[in-house]
Amino acid sequence: MHKKTKWGIFALVAPLSSLALILLLWSLLSFIAGQMIYAAGEEKIMTLFNLFNVVLGFFGIISVVSLPIGLIVGIMLIVDGEDQKNSVLQTQNSDDNLNHTSQDDANS
Repeated sequence: MHKKTKWGIFALVAPLSSLALILLLWSLLSFIAGQMIYAAGEEKIMTLFNLFNVVLGFFGIISVVSLPIGLIVGIMLIVDGEDQKNSVLQTQNSDDNLNHTSQDDANS
């Protein structure tokens, strides 16, 4: 697998997996915050978890914006990596054909 193909797969998978991770962290922090606020009843804890919600929301926005960009870039890199692979195979095949042709000419 070529380097561009690996980067293309990463560009396709990374935004979606980061969005899933952010949603998981948000749900866990919301649950923990709800339990701590219910038990302690302190405003400081509420302020801290509101800050976490803002940060996770910001990362979620970045992840959603990067979804179409990653899709386009990933497809382009995968197609370009496959084109390079095909061009290398074509070059090898043409070299083999030249070798066979020159050997046939030498034998004649």
